[in-house]
Amino acid sequence: MDRRRFLLLTSAVLAGGLSNTTASNAFPAAETAEWKLFIEQPDQDSLLAWRFALPEKGARVLRKSLAGLDVEAKVQRVEHYWRFSARVSSGQPGRACFLSLSREYSEQCKPANFNGEVAESDVFRQSPHYPTAEYRGKHLQPLPMVALETPTGVEAAISDTPAHYDNLTSQTFDLEARRVLLASGDRALHWDAATGGFIKARPQTISSTQHAQTIEAHFFPLGAGVEHKFEVVFLRFPGAELAALRQQVNQVVSQRWSPKPINDLLGSTYFATAYMNLRANETQPGRYWVVPAIEYADHQYSRDAFWISMMLPEYSRSCFENEAANDREFTGAERQLFTIVWAYRNYLNGFAVDKSRVERILRIVEAQAPGGYYSGFSTRTRVPGRRPRRRNQQ
Repeated sequence: MDRRRFLLLTSAVLAGGLSNTTASNAFPAAETAEWKLFIEQPDQDSLLAWRFALPEKGARVLRKSLAGLDVEAKVQRVEHYWRFSARVSSGQPGRACFLSLSREYSEQCKPANFNGEVAESDVFRQSPHYPTAEYRGKHLQPLPMVALETPTGVEAAISDTPAHYDNLTSQTFDLEARRVLLASGDRALHWDAATGGFIKARPQTISSTQHAQTIEAHFFPLGAGVEHKFEVVFLRFPGAELAALRQQVNQVVSQRWSPKPINDLLGSTYFATAYMNLRANETQPGRYWVVPAIEYADHQYSRDAFWISMMLPEYSRSCFENEAANDREFTGAERQLFTIVWAYRNYLNGFAVDKSRVERILRIVEAQAPGGYYSGFSTRTRVPGRRPRRRNQQ
């Protein structure tokens, strides 16, 4: 598989041109349809916490307690998009939940995600739920988003990076009920055409090298000092052309979550792609790492991560820790060469560097370079001081 999907995705997003545009503030007034905030709990029906419409200006705030849960939420207009955040806490032991935002729509609307129009009911995800497994197929989208193409334009909701939700964000499109749902967790459901409804996800082969595995439900624990938070941005765009919509999504993601201002289209495309490819590291030692693309398993590829992490200065050091842990033996290809350069980059950025660890990695690299020629494979095939023979050389 080509590992340059990061650049290919950039090319696809830029298909609509390089002009730097923003969503119009003159978008028509909000429809009467509302968004609904639900609390999702194990083995219970969805609990409705709030109904709200996107305010034309200012903010709307929720504070309430229900069923032993304390809920706070806020939606606020910020220039040409809306910022949403919600948090849930409970003093009762053993509670768990995730949050979802739901929007019903009329027959004049078409549901869509970042890939385009959604033509049949389904649940989309950003992770296979297994860090070593590749999750292939149509049930993927590069970022957590639900959208509706309305007669006056597109309305979209995009959640924060999957890395902040244990990689287990999900998006449900129920075309029978005319409803889209953006969630911070997963009930482990899938659409069953035979029954015409959503049922528990069945085992599925998610990689040619993996046995069939089952998508599992995921809820976040609550308790003393532990709360669950969900962050989302809403966007209205007076057009339905996919490339232009993707540009707007990337720009809003960058404006909301980039630590530094990004005002150009190319920069926002790079940041949004990298940020949405960030994953929680389920294997340690670092807390986060970054994947090349949605088609890959949820683990880091050294060379890709070296470049992609340059767009994520807040997370780059955590990504580096996964590579620096390989300081005892050769791990193949150019991984440890990149790790040495990455360590120097950290030094230039003012991060603390464990010099003894870098020296151990340097010794490994030197052992792979007999005669000064580095080999990403076994050194047994190399003769010190002799150039490797070319394939077409007799």
